Amino acid sequence: MPDYQKMYYILCAAASEAIDQMPDMPANQEARRILLGALDKAEELYINEGKLVPFPKDTNVKNS
Repeated sequence: MPDYQKMYYILCAAASEAIDQMPDMPANQEARRILLGALDKAEELYINEGKLVPFPKDTNVKNS
């Protein structure tokens, strides 16, 4: 079985680091919003479910 917890930590850490590296300028605002929304959803799932679950294939983080 895949180690979803390890994948979660790797992906979220990389996304967070990428967000931190993006200059805060208008051209980056939409990408930052999308990434931060996805991180928030992943954290909410982790906390509420008490475990990691795969995101549904039709998840659209842009419409948060």
